[in-house]
Amino acid sequence: MSLLRSDRQVALQWLHGWALEALSHFRFVADHEVGAEAVALCESLADEREQLVGRLAAAIRETGDLPAEPDPDREALQQMQEQLSSVFAEQGGGAMLAYCGSREEAFLEQARQEAGVLEGTQYASLLSACQASAAQAIKRLQA
Repeated sequence: MSLLRSDRQVALQWLHGWALEALSHFRFVADHEVGAEAVALCESLADEREQLVGRLAAAIRETGDLPAEPDPDREALQQMQEQLSSVFAEQGGGAMLAYCGSREEAFLEQARQEAGVLEGTQYASLLSACQASAAQAIKRLQA
């Protein structure tokens, strides 16, 4: 493993990090009873995102790099923000789902930014999967 990452490795690491973050948010919402529909939706989205995280991790390893681990302090802070926003909202589940939606929009934007590096490579289908996954999650969270 080299100390310097290639543009492809960096792009894949970014996508992996965003996908892990979204997975963490979905699991958090599913673990905190916010209504049966919200729990079912987040469990489904988490399962789908977990598969994508696995594909991204495999792609990172394929490039000769190792997937970065999430920062537990950052995740704890974000989860605390989610909890606080749900406490102050009339419908806690709605606030938590809205936050998940905003994180999905950020993930989609990151995937669009990495398109210049990954399009036309062997990872183009994985990039498309990231974009489609985020777009579908946004749509489902807004429904």
